[in-house]
Amino acid sequence: MHKIVFVAQLVEQLTLNQRVQSSSLCEDTIKNDEPLNMRHSYLFAILFAPFVSVCQKTTPRLDNDTVYTSCGYKIYAGAILTFGTPSGSMNHFRFVKIYSSDHGHLSGKRVLVKKINGVTVSGIGNAYVHIIGSILYKDGTTDRINLALNFDEAIKEQEGKPAELIVPDDCKIKNM
Repeated sequence: MHKIVFVAQLVEQLTLNQRVQSSSLCEDTIKNDEPLNMRHSYLFAILFAPFVSVCQKTTPRLDNDTVYTSCGYKIYAGAILTFGTPSGSMNHFRFVKIYSSDHGHLSGKRVLVKKINGVTVSGIGNAYVHIIGSILYKDGTTDRINLALNFDEAIKEQEGKPAELIVPDDCKIKNM
């Protein structure tokens, strides 16, 4: 939203600068010049609109029961998610919300995705992938889990701690 306001202010300033440079004491000059300035404003807005849309943050999208994340990672029924180390206080995951019963700690565990219940974006722009799946324990047993995963934040290294969700190297996001 701020980028659109900035572009609008920039166009307005350029229009005012053009009017000041080409103004004279004759009112006819100003009246004849006005449509030309409007055309310049529209042309400027049309030329720079693609740059504004390209600069916007991408969010995960759901298409044909597959979530395509902003880094290119795909989450789908049958995929296995491997959890790393929690980055929150008291050894809790900051970017994973578990809605089903307590399963102990997800650290080092794998989750088989059975169903994707959608993608939601919070008011501050965090995208959550809602997943129903099974925790795969080392002894071969499984347990049902219902969770929401803030994928883009979970794959980042947070404050010197490793990522909460382990993904291939080409999908990793480094915190700047």
